[in-house]
Order: sequence, then C-alpha cells, then structure tokens
Amino acid sequence: MLNKKTILLIIIFFAITLSYSCSVFADTPDIDEGNWEITVTISMPGMQMPPTTYNNCLKKEDLVPFDSDPQSQQSQECKPQNIEVSGDTVSWTMNCEGMSGKGSITYQGDSLQGDIIINTGQGEMVQHLEGKRTGPCTE
Repeated sequence: MLNKKTILLIIIFFAITLSYSCSVFADTPDIDEGNWEITVTISMPGMQMPPTTYNNCLKKEDLVPFDSDPQSQQSQECKPQNIEVSGDTVSWTMNCEGMSGKGSITYQGDSLQGDIIINTGQGEMVQHLEGKRTGPCTE
C-alpha cells in the first residue's frame, strides 16, 4: 500500500505534467502541416507590385512562412527572430540587410493570412500574405 507522501508526490508529478501539456497545446496554432502555396502582394506608398507565389513546407516547429529558394532576396537577406505564438497567430521581428521589420500571420487550419511590414530607407513596405495548404511536404 502506498503511503500519503508517495501519493502526494504522484499527484504533484501528474499535475506538473498536465500543466506542461496544456501549455504546449495552447501555444500551437491551428495549422495543417504540409506544403503551402503562399501569395505575396507588396505595396509601398505610390506603388504596388504584382502578386508573387511561392511554395513552403510548414510544420508546427517552423511556423514562419519563408521563401527558402536560395535565389530569393528574402532568403539571402532576412531571417525571422523573436518568434511568438498567441493562439492561432504567429508574430516575429526581422533584421535584414539595410532594413528591419515585423510580421504576423494567423492560421485557420488549411489557410493563412497576414502582413509583414518592412521599414526601408525609402519608406514602409507592406507584404500581404495569403496561403493555402496544397498537400504533404515534398521534401
């Protein structure tokens, strides 16, 4: 038979384990992992560029959509930092060559929507992102 001290230790262990599990699930947005097609529309005061589309394999441990093509300007100059998750929204900051910015996206299962705001020497550039899951990752 277990004594009271042993039972208390078991209860404390399970309480800590349960609270950790709840906090892990609370900080995971509603994302369907896999390959995503992401369309980016870039605008600056007085100028709007045509939308561009790229594919990205997104997983719960790598939630910031990022054009990883080595030829991409984003891949060469910018890296996300200070990534935070609040519900279904992921936000981050970034320092790029000659620029800084911040981004935020909200996942809704198999879709996402968000904005990246970059401060350049010529003003503020806004990248609006819309994405949808297209299937499993191909990597």
